[in-house]
This record gives sequence, C-alpha cells and structure tokens, in this order.
Amino acid sequence: MATATLVSLEDYLALPRKQGVAYEYDNGRVIEVPAQSLENAEIQMIVGEALRAAVRKAGLPYIVAGPTGFWLAPEVERIPDISVLRRDKAAAMEIFHGSRRGAPDLAVEIISPADSAAEVERKIDQYLAAGAQAVVLLYPDSRHVRICRPEGEARRLGAADVIELPELLADVKIPVAELFPPRS
Repeated sequence: MATATLVSLEDYLALPRKQGVAYEYDNGRVIEVPAQSLENAEIQMIVGEALRAAVRKAGLPYIVAGPTGFWLAPEVERIPDISVLRRDKAAAMEIFHGSRRGAPDLAVEIISPADSAAEVERKIDQYLAAGAQAVVLLYPDSRHVRICRPEGEARRLGAADVIELPELLADVKIPVAELFPPRS
C-alpha cells in the first residue's frame, strides 16, 4: 500500500503555481486538478449557461461561476466545476490566498472516469458540512445527475427528469437531457 506525503498548509500556500494547473488541498493532501477533457469542458459550459439563463430569467441575485476556489475548512480548499452563490454572500466572504472562505450555495462537479467514488463522496461531505445547500454531480458516461442535500437526501435523475432546487432557485427547472451534448 502506498503512503501519501502530507504537506503543511504553509507549504501548500507556498507552492509555485503553473498556468493551467489547479490544486485542491485536503488536510495535508495536495490534489492536482487535471485539465478537463473536451467533453467535460463542453458539459461545464452547457450547465453554466443553463444555470445562468435560469437565474437571469427568474431575476435571482446569484453569481454563476466556473472553477473558483473555496476554503471549506481551515485546511480544505476545493474548486467546483461550477458554483452558484448569492451576490451578497460572495461580497461578505473573506478571500484567503485567492479563494473564498466558506461554501458556495450550490457546487456542481462533473465526474470523470478518473474520479474515485471515495473522493467524490468526501467532496460532497465537505461541501455540505461547510454550508452548501446542494451538490449536483453530473455523470457524462451514464448521462445522469445526482443531487445531494445536507439532510442526507441524495436523488438520482435520468435524462427524462428535471433538476429542481427550490431551496435555491425557486421556479427554476432544468431538463437533465439538455445538460449533455449529443452523442458523437
């Protein structure tokens, strides 16, 4: 069994940053976030556009952003593929080394084949423990969505279903089938 070398927060913050490479930090573990595949990047754009259009149409005071860092705990920094948060909340959040302290209201992660189930579950728990109201996971290979909420509810949605997050985006409905590009 391989052992991981843990890095102090100070050493993590001092890491030289390379253009196009992002890192997450999880209690001593430095996680290099690889560049997205073309397919995942396309899904990120589709989902971001759908969320932004829904927020605008409903006149909701939310920011919809691409990969942005959030310190979910003193030694946990995560970068969701898409985040949604209230404008007033974003303005009030402390910025620490370029990332905001706290969780977005909604974190969206696009799951790639390299993501382990244990790591995905850990991220969900961290987002929710830090105050996210929901985590949406998109699975491109099986073309389904999973919505996780703080009270432990997890719901799987297929292509015929609609994403509804009334606690965040009242009256917004986004068809799951529209979040994935046509198959080649």
